[in-house]
Formats: sequence, C-alpha cells, structure tokens
Amino acid sequence: MTKLYHVQEFAKLAGVTVRALHHYDRLGLLKPDRTEAGYRLYYLRDLERLEQIVALKFLGIPLKQIRWMFQRGASEMSHSLEMQRRVLEEKRRLLDSAIRDRRSRKNHRAGEPAGLCHPEENHRGDRNARQHGLVEKVLQRSGPSQDR
Repeated sequence: MTKLYHVQEFAKLAGVTVRALHHYDRLGLLKPDRTEAGYRLYYLRDLERLEQIVALKFLGIPLKQIRWMFQRGASEMSHSLEMQRRVLEEKRRLLDSAIRDRRSRKNHRAGEPAGLCHPEENHRGDRNARQHGLVEKVLQRSGPSQDR
C-alpha cells in the first residue's frame, strides 16, 4: 500500500510551505489527488516533481515557464535548461567582471579623491560601461561596500 500525505505532512517532508503547494496546485504544476471532502493528498512520487519545480525555480525560471516546459515534455525541458544555463553563465561572467572592477577601484582609491577613475577603466566598451554603471548605482544605494 502506497503512503499518502496530507498537505501539511507533505510540505514538511519536502521542506516547502503549504502556501507554496497550494500555489503550485493552482498553476497546474503539481496536481495532488483529492479526498471526497476536497483535501489534497500527495504521493511520494509527487516529491520528485516538486523537487524539479524547486530546482528550476532556483535557476530563475518563472513558474509559468516551468509549467510550459512540463507540458512540452523532456526534449523541451532539456532545450530550455540549456538556454537557462547559457543565460546564467553570462550573468556570472558579468558579475565576476563587476566584482573585479569593484575590487580594482577600491584598491586604487586608497589615496585618491572620490569618483576619480583610472584611464584603463574608461576603455571597457559602451555595453560593459553601462552594465558597470548599473552595478555601481546599486552598490551606492546599498551603502558602503562590505567585502566578505
């Protein structure tokens, strides 16, 4: 006999909130069985699907796109994951560049007036400069840099 889990038991087992399970049900991502009274019942096999949802969500894929990927099947999931991998690699490259720039500017500013840039910082190209400028604005709004 297969064990069934009520929503609170399943949420605890999976490490998610009951609210998240209800939301995934509403979106059609995770469809539990129902009792005659309408209560949700989950099987252990639902845990695998939930783990996929949580992993894809962690990668930054919106829930509606996850639903679309599930509807299209394994080949579409593989294609979508490859595209997401490329996007994440590009984001990582940009973040690594911004971190290097920030560290470089911090190291060079020891005896300089605030806002002074070195000549090599002005030759990064328009795209990188715009992205760097956005990162700088965010860092300025969040207060002084605190390297960890």
